[in-house]
Amino acid sequence: MKPKIDFAHVLKELVVNRKDPCEVVRELISNSYDALASEMWYLPLLGTNNQGFIFADNGSGLDTKTKVRGITPYEAFFSIGKSTKTFGKSIGYKCQGSKLCFASKRFLVISRCAFERKWRFHAIENPRDNLTEASKVVPRSTESPAKELSRFLSYCDDRVSSVVSELSDEWFHENLKTGTMIVVVGYNANRFDECFNPQSGRGKRADRGNSPEELFESSYIYNYIRFNTKHGDVQHLEESAGFSSHSSGVIRKQSAKPARLNIWVKDKYMHVPFGFPYLRWSTEDVLTPAKVAKISDARFQCRASMPVQHENQYFSFILSVDGNGRRLKQYSSLDRRGKALSGIRLTDQCGTFIASQGIKGTPYNQLFNNPVMEDRYGCLAKSEAQDHFTLIINGPFPLVTSRNDLAEDAGRILEDQSFLTKIRDFLEEVRLEQPVFRELLDRVQKNQNERSLDKQRQLNDDNRSKLVSCERFFFSVVEGGPEISFWSPDYGQEAGVVALYSTFSAIVQSTPNRVREEGLLRFWMRPLAHYARGVDALAQPITDSSPENAKLLEFKYSFGPGKEYNHPLCDTDVIVAWELDHVENDMTVTDEFRLFASVRLLQDFEPKLAYYLVNRQSFFGRAYPGTTLVISLRELIQRSFDVQLVTPPSEG
Repeated sequence: MKPKIDFAHVLKELVVNRKDPCEVVRELISNSYDALASEMWYLPLLGTNNQGFIFADNGSGLDTKTKVRGITPYEAFFSIGKSTKTFGKSIGYKCQGSKLCFASKRFLVISRCAFERKWRFHAIENPRDNLTEASKVVPRSTESPAKELSRFLSYCDDRVSSVVSELSDEWFHENLKTGTMIVVVGYNANRFDECFNPQSGRGKRADRGNSPEELFESSYIYNYIRFNTKHGDVQHLEESAGFSSHSSGVIRKQSAKPARLNIWVKDKYMHVPFGFPYLRWSTEDVLTPAKVAKISDARFQCRASMPVQHENQYFSFILSVDGNGRRLKQYSSLDRRGKALSGIRLTDQCGTFIASQGIKGTPYNQLFNNPVMEDRYGCLAKSEAQDHFTLIINGPFPLVTSRNDLAEDAGRILEDQSFLTKIRDFLEEVRLEQPVFRELLDRVQKNQNERSLDKQRQLNDDNRSKLVSCERFFFSVVEGGPEISFWSPDYGQEAGVVALYSTFSAIVQSTPNRVREEGLLRFWMRPLAHYARGVDALAQPITDSSPENAKLLEFKYSFGPGKEYNHPLCDTDVIVAWELDHVENDMTVTDEFRLFASVRLLQDFEPKLAYYLVNRQSFFGRAYPGTTLVISLRELIQRSFDVQLVTPPSEG
């Protein structure tokens, strides 16, 4: 007996479980850099009947002869879970990202290695359904790859004719002496034209006078490549962006060797610059965070970077601070509130990110919630601060299969106290050496403190204004003395229940004769100690002064069968609530600890005043002896003393 793996099912899951339509482009770019390509080409196939793309690189090609770990690179391309790449040395090492190409109606691969005279090619119709572990993927050879490409695209309409004309045999001989071309037709992606068309910038149109270059630089595909792929390597730190220290040079040496990326736009190629798009350093004199009147419009800037070693691996910390006003102006193609442009949002580039081998990935703003960081740098977790900086933690972080989230080992590194201390030390060095970053921290912390203070003061003012409309009653604390007012607690004000019960319990203990019915004395208990954890108090019955008979007492604003109790029923002797929900005999009350009990009404008192919870037991069959007394303080005060609760009429 052997376990069975459904290749087709796994393949379908891989090609549909993506967060962004352009992830396939990200994976192909990574493969090209792994293949040591110096040039790449992306040609979109536009139109409803075409909806695809061509991606090519002049890398090493898909070798069909040399096996690594029992499989050739060509076979690995079509396989799941088989790879010739090594983690830490290659960007793609799970050999699964390229499978996103198979979310298409038709697929073609053309490749040639240095030892080959001819090109190899293989086409698959409807690969998502037809490619299985039993499929034959033996390639055929050709001296005219352009002819095979033209034949494959013959089903497409005339909107791809310029692409077919461009990719002639001469083009292959000149550009693809070695390398790989991927052709995808009928690609299954939402918003295809919006995401894959390099002239699709939503905020700019040709009929508004925008040039093809302006449309190109405001397109989704252009900005996606720059912000989210290996071609936008975060380790490529340039002096023009303000990174000029020795440490930046060390980090830059870890980045990929820049390749040229050509994108076909209206019968010609346009180029995507290499490296993450850090804003260029400005020489203009601008106000620092401490001096600017409105921080949301600020244009301050600072840069810092640091290479570190951890567990014998290289990591780098990169901080780019740019005031929000500067970001809004210079990241002119990124979406912002109320304005759709390229489709890539500016807010998604702000804050803290984890980068894996130079590729900016998942946000990680929870970094500043860790105790190691929280004391001084916790304010950076707030959106107000994130609007002004990008902090990238780059390293050989392992990712899950989709490459959109961190794998467990990456989480372990990011929770390692020694690694967190390295990040904190980096930030501390920047804080001490760069006034802009220091002032940003102070300004954000000050603003947050002022907002917290304003919020608290407003809450206090609201409570004060509500007091005049609250239910109240009058009572003489000293028998025969002047009457003073008492206010009923409002919803959620359990502290008010505690205060009233404690006050009137003391009165009852000192002058029990003031209670109108002697039978009510058993409901009054004097709290001896209050606790922040567990049940609220230990209380001594008025009729029993022995400390060993103290009761476990819990205070609530309201209580009833429909409300799950948050303490063990078996360890609660008395529940005092301001008001009680309607109950009947044998109704059930449950708690958070999988215990339940039944309501037992008292013969001499109405259930709106008090009742017992009996038959306390767990869902697993364990019984707990004893009962829990449930009391309404509102009813108890009215029955015990000659008072009348009054609610003022609404004003106006």
